[in-house]
Amino acid sequence: MANNPMDYLKQLEQMGEQIRQMFGNQDLVKNMMPNMPDFLNTTQPMWNTPHAPGFNSNKGQYPRVDLYETANDLVAVVEVPSLQSANDVSISVDVHRLYINGSINRSYANIPRNQLHLSELHQGVFEREISLPLPVLRDEVRAEYKNGVLNIIMRKDLRGPEQSRGNSVSIDF
Repeated sequence: MANNPMDYLKQLEQMGEQIRQMFGNQDLVKNMMPNMPDFLNTTQPMWNTPHAPGFNSNKGQYPRVDLYETANDLVAVVEVPSLQSANDVSISVDVHRLYINGSINRSYANIPRNQLHLSELHQGVFEREISLPLPVLRDEVRAEYKNGVLNIIMRKDLRGPEQSRGNSVSIDF
């Protein structure tokens, strides 16, 4: 039995290495378990990696989001290439949640399946709900879209949380 929490992490890393040895092909393991934590997909010890295990807990969800904090704001950086207008995406902010939904349509969507040789880009409807680590002011949110990236800037609420439902946010396109 492990006494130190790091012992559990070492055991998980050893288990990941045993899985890689059993199957031989790391891509096979990734394909079988697409939501497997990143630290099991690497040969580096997890404590030498820049992010802790589980840091990217939304792996596999679309759109992908980074969330960071500045002195006054929470900023969500959302990867949504191919939006044509602000009508393609909707943003709503609650005191402790960010809601993003929309739709992406590709110009080649009508290509017959036997002529489409590779399709990895997202198309169709998407939706994300993100828990915010601290309260924000619902009425002081702005969004900008440029080069396939949607930046949502939310002013931190340093007064304390409200309990009302969110608002819609317009996007500068």
